[in-house]
Amino acid sequence: TLSNNEFAFTVSEALHTDGNLGGQAMPITVDGNWFHSLGDQKVMGPDQAGATTSAMIIGKADSCVAACPTGQDMSNSLIQKNLIERISAGHGMILENGISGTAGNTFVIRDNVIANTALAGLFSDTQKYSQYVDIFNNLFQANGVTDDFRSCGLYLNSNGGGVAATLDNYRVFNNTSVNSLKQELLVDQVGSSVVSNCIFRNNILATTGSTNKLEVNYTGTTSSNKFQNNLVYNAAGAGNVITWNGASKTCAQVIVSADVDNDGAATDNDKCADPVFASGSDFHIQTTSPAKNAGTATGMPAARVTDI
Repeated sequence: TLSNNEFAFTVSEALHTDGNLGGQAMPITVDGNWFHSLGDQKVMGPDQAGATTSAMIIGKADSCVAACPTGQDMSNSLIQKNLIERISAGHGMILENGISGTAGNTFVIRDNVIANTALAGLFSDTQKYSQYVDIFNNLFQANGVTDDFRSCGLYLNSNGGGVAATLDNYRVFNNTSVNSLKQELLVDQVGSSVVSNCIFRNNILATTGSTNKLEVNYTGTTSSNKFQNNLVYNAAGAGNVITWNGASKTCAQVIVSADVDNDGAATDNDKCADPVFASGSDFHIQTTSPAKNAGTATGMPAARVTDI
């Protein structure tokens, strides 16, 4: 357990923990910490240039690709109530090479605020196998300052690097991702790798400024991945706002009755509208928001209780 600490001004990641390859679960808790100003050249000096300084990396390095046929078992792990901000040269959080929970004993990431990272707020880098991860009640704000496709709020990647990888049974509920440089949500299924049985519900994925961009992009064509009861929005108002399972839609096409996730079943209850935040820096929704009372309790992760 790592609780109530401050991490700042590091050259490499502030926290890096490996999973257990021996078949026994290795749960961790990272709770209530403040990660900030990592990779800051104004403090660390010019030698910091070129380093990739993420706040935390959870998981084994590349050697795990061959050694982790079913992922690193970190069942019952909890990453919660951390503030991650001002990360100058990396991601906010990386799940590296096969972090997994089990059915009923998931790996949980909840109630965190991740803001102003150089690349993705949260990056799941699946090189072999990753399953049963719950991501809910997090705020991702203004992530991605580097002109890189990974500069997203949430970036879930299934890419085996030459071997087939599987990302399975992720539940992504009740998150707000706003004003990222690239997509608010990118789910990248590369080559023969697989993304399956992943559920995305009750999320707000929005750009409130003048940048016209795709907000949500799932690059695969697997119909078991559901996108329902979400609100997407781009204030610029032109072009597609979502591509999912081979189908792209403009804001006008994202309506409650539409089959937005292209699985053959209509009425996904998704919307495209201004979320009506309290202010430009307060991302609670106002009473007039179209997101108010528009979510669903179906499939809700346990302990989804905190309002950030």
